[in-house]
Amino acid sequence: MIYMNLLTYLNNTMKPIQKYLIFLVLFLTVGLIVYFISMSNAKPTLQNGTLISPQQVKNAVDAKEKITIVDVRRPEEYKTGHLNNSILLTLDTINTKAAQTLPDKNQMLYVYCRTGKRSAQAVIHLQKMGYANVHSMDGGITAWENLGYGVVK
Repeated sequence: MIYMNLLTYLNNTMKPIQKYLIFLVLFLTVGLIVYFISMSNAKPTLQNGTLISPQQVKNAVDAKEKITIVDVRRPEEYKTGHLNNSILLTLDTINTKAAQTLPDKNQMLYVYCRTGKRSAQAVIHLQKMGYANVHSMDGGITAWENLGYGVVK
């Protein structure tokens, strides 16, 4: 109702160019809001094919390959369940603690979080720090558990 009253008022009191400008500003504002909302939900773009499936991680674990699994969630999330033998290195401490926690920059790292968004960000940070073999587990621990794979509590 208020919207209709506003439109009627604007229609009766404004010149056509003013109406056009207001429409343009509203259209651009809505467009920017939609764009920023979609960008905030998007996973960061990963380089060099660094996305790995939960099945590939499980196969590597089962084959006892030489890998390091890194959980970048918060400590309280880690306590609710994590992959066996994973190292907790939260996303917000990765820049300051990665060098001491992960000294070998050539080791095979499989990084995960809850859904894959934070692990993708962590991979980008680690790559910038010089880590050569870093992979983000697609879908995170949620996808892992949905496939029926176990976690440690």
